[in-house]
Amino acid sequence: MRILFRTLITILMGAYCLAASLLYVYQDQFLYYPTSEPKLVNATAFSVQQETKVLRGWVINPGKKQALMYFGGNAEQIDRNIETFKTVFSDYSVYLLNYRGYGSSDGQPSEKALLADALKFYDQIAEQYDSMSVIGKSLGSGVASYLAASRKVEKLVLVTPYDSIEDVAQQRFWMMPVNLILRDKYKSVEWVKNLSTRTLVVMSEFDATIPRQHSLNLIAAFANILPEQYVVKGAQHNTISNFREYYARIKQFL
Repeated sequence: MRILFRTLITILMGAYCLAASLLYVYQDQFLYYPTSEPKLVNATAFSVQQETKVLRGWVINPGKKQALMYFGGNAEQIDRNIETFKTVFSDYSVYLLNYRGYGSSDGQPSEKALLADALKFYDQIAEQYDSMSVIGKSLGSGVASYLAASRKVEKLVLVTPYDSIEDVAQQRFWMMPVNLILRDKYKSVEWVKNLSTRTLVVMSEFDATIPRQHSLNLIAAFANILPEQYVVKGAQHNTISNFREYYARIKQFL
């Protein structure tokens, strides 16, 4: 009986270690879903040179006095926002930038790279405008939070945001030592502590990808301001932008 018990424990430990190893090796495939390059885009192209990499995107409504930077979700084809953004955010020159490895941008995505790229992106265009505002959705909410904590931002919109990717992953993989496995942790909850930027947090009513509690944890971390909150009724994580009130609320805030 003891031999059988020991054998069972050995098998279970081996399976656990194998699962942890696979999670470590393939973690980027859970976090990043690079999009393909669009064939035809009705917007002005621009690029950001970051060391040896070139990041590419588009600017909508060029020539306005205010700029709006948009950081999308982990599998979002950001060019699909162009026609809607052109109308909804008509008072802004809106910038959409593909992350590294997304669309036609060079390189491979990582937390360190995306955060550095966001700062470079901001610094390249900021002097042209009277004010800079930022929208970050899902994965991009972490990038937007970091940017707002590092540069002057007029208004900040966080859509289906998280407290940290580490906390979201730990809830999903509760049996794993996520803090040891995960490389890219995106700790937004740390970046927003000292923010004074006026902020709107938009959440889905039924979000299985980033459960709403993670967004509420992030809101609770703001020490200097109380972010405005809005829940899109009936929306799920990937359908929130299908609702008219989603754009109406963000436009009203901006």
